[in-house]
Amino acid sequence: APRFGMDESAAKAEDRGLTATFKDATGKELARVSLGKNIESGADAGPMGGGGAVGRYIRNHADESGFYAISEMFPSVSDEATRWLADDFFSPEKIKSISLSHKSKDETAWKLTRETEDAEFKLEGAAGDEVLDNSATTPLKSLFSYARFSDVIPADKVAERANAEEKRSAVIETVEGFIYQLTITPAKAAAPAEGGAAPATSEEVLLTVNVNAELPKERKKEEGEKEEDTKSKDAAFAERIKTLGEKLAKEKALEGRTFLVSKTTVDALLKERDQLITKAQPAPAAAAGQGSVQQLPGGIVATPPAQSAASKPIEAVTPPIAVPPLEEEKSGE
Repeated sequence: APRFGMDESAAKAEDRGLTATFKDATGKELARVSLGKNIESGADAGPMGGGGAVGRYIRNHADESGFYAISEMFPSVSDEATRWLADDFFSPEKIKSISLSHKSKDETAWKLTRETEDAEFKLEGAAGDEVLDNSATTPLKSLFSYARFSDVIPADKVAERANAEEKRSAVIETVEGFIYQLTITPAKAAAPAEGGAAPATSEEVLLTVNVNAELPKERKKEEGEKEEDTKSKDAAFAERIKTLGEKLAKEKALEGRTFLVSKTTVDALLKERDQLITKAQPAPAAAAGQGSVQQLPGGIVATPPAQSAASKPIEAVTPPIAVPPLEEEKSGE
């Protein structure tokens, strides 16, 4: 086995190789396969390439006849757990409302709502002089659209990785009836190696999600809907409900796990209330000759430019010029 790079007692990882054990749902072992050293071609690389690995040694532990040399390299097989993770994650669509709790409390810190997926958010309980800052709320419309997780934390490791004093909860509701309940807890920085420097602040958070949805069974027909439109709309409705049902099943499979995600994934959600608003500027009185003052979304006050007064015509007055009389011609001339 050392010759083929599958010595399980070896100190070096490259001499031990990789062993994959396959089990069924009951934990019964189905197969065990070891991957050893790569098989080198033995040819020198020329100016046009060539040389390098051409295969790999493997062992099927159920076959005692020996080791096999095959042409497959198995480049995707790795002992790094994160490389085995699927990219599928939850992704709220057509967000209707978002709420966030205070740190370590169930009390709601703020809640944003909107009537349709194309409308702007409104802040519940906003004072008369508080205006939402669109630069802070616009990213929330597509929250978690392209989110990814970097690892799944085992249940028995969550307590030691979580900074529980900073935990917050959030609720996201969508136009189509999905409700996402999240818990977001900053992750503690990794412990320093013995004698090493103190670790930097962690840039990751622990995230759990519970998903529920009540999907409609029938489409509500529009008033005055034409019969020829009913079939196409019913078909589109049925297809959408099927898609949403598959989405719900996939996202509910994520429940019960604690995911490690980048802090940038939730930065827009974790803003404090005062970071979402701006104070409306008092509208200045319109000066003479100016149009009306308007307050735009985001607290911006727009004042039209002053209208220029009509110019008076320019008059040029030329004073009369005195013309001296002609001298009388001398007589006799």
